[in-house]
Amino acid sequence: MKQIYILLIALLMGLSANAEESGTCGANLKWHLTNDGVLTITGKGEMDDYRLFSPWRYSDVKRIIIGNRVTSIGNNAFAFCSSLTSVTIPNSVTTIGDGAFAGCSSLTSVTIPNSVTTIGGGAFSGCISLTSVTIPNSVTTIGQYAFNNCISLTSVTIPNSVTTIGDRAFSGCSSLTSVTIGNSVTTIGDRAFARCSSLTSVTIGNSVTTIGWSAFSDCSSLTSVTIPNSVTAIGYRAFSGCTNLQKVNIGNSVKTIGEDAFNNCTSITQISSEAVVPPTCESNVFDDINKSKCKLIVPKNSLDAYKQAYQWKDFLLIEGSTTGITNTVYNKAGLADVYTIDGTKRLSKASTDEINALPKGVYIVNGKKIIIK
Repeated sequence: MKQIYILLIALLMGLSANAEESGTCGANLKWHLTNDGVLTITGKGEMDDYRLFSPWRYSDVKRIIIGNRVTSIGNNAFAFCSSLTSVTIPNSVTTIGDGAFAGCSSLTSVTIPNSVTTIGGGAFSGCISLTSVTIPNSVTTIGQYAFNNCISLTSVTIPNSVTTIGDRAFSGCSSLTSVTIGNSVTTIGDRAFARCSSLTSVTIGNSVTTIGWSAFSDCSSLTSVTIPNSVTAIGYRAFSGCTNLQKVNIGNSVKTIGEDAFNNCTSITQISSEAVVPPTCESNVFDDINKSKCKLIVPKNSLDAYKQAYQWKDFLLIEGSTTGITNTVYNKAGLADVYTIDGTKRLSKASTDEINALPKGVYIVNGKKIIIK
């Protein structure tokens, strides 16, 4: 009799473990989870925010289907659903909350619809299998830690709609090889791309005014960087530890360069500064650069000023710019990709205005060289 009782209990527990689950997840939203791990959110309106864990946190969710009347994904809604491989986000969603998909370690790709305007802080942090993400032109804000430690992410294009990249937004994305920052971003947050050790190419949009502290620190594969004319301040340790960085072009509006900004950039052989007035340097900006071999190119009429300015005067090879580059207006219709003379992509599908706003230099557009002042 006792054995039968034990068997009945075991059977009931097994049925309970495999039973489908359901409940509410918003004022007008319901959720349903099938035995095979498909979670469906239905109804109209915003999802609940979860302080710690959602009701399905320990339910082995493999796939999420969000109904096309859901308008937001709540904070921590699907955090640490470690078996999740697929999610469908409808065009009705405008906000992806803080930590919404954090720690979803099996998620490999996500397409964010063009209705979303905000990607919350830590939204995809720790999604270690995420290889690709599409950020649409509707997004204006990428929150802090949004894609932090997405170690499999290989490339990202930040569209022209984005104005803010939060602190540590892509920090620790160690497989990231290229970044294109759109022309509406004004601030690159602190440590936004720090420890992106595979990053070889970065295009900084021409609306950025501030590069935050340690924004690109320890990007050990980065070989060159052009800081556009819109930038006025380069933050503390902004490029520190970029040990393969060889060439730096500093735009004509930079006023201040923070402490240790290029510290431990041991491979730099050339710095070009277009600023007529030498930017004010805080301590140790150029530490570990071989100043007897690194060439410093500055505006010809500012040669004496640089030779007397704090830290700039430590360079032994200071030359006045003699490129003779004059302004050329690019006026062809349509969008075009723009490359630097060494073949690095500078802009993707750029408009005529965006091309003419580039820093002074020689570029390749539609297979032909153009000169921009």
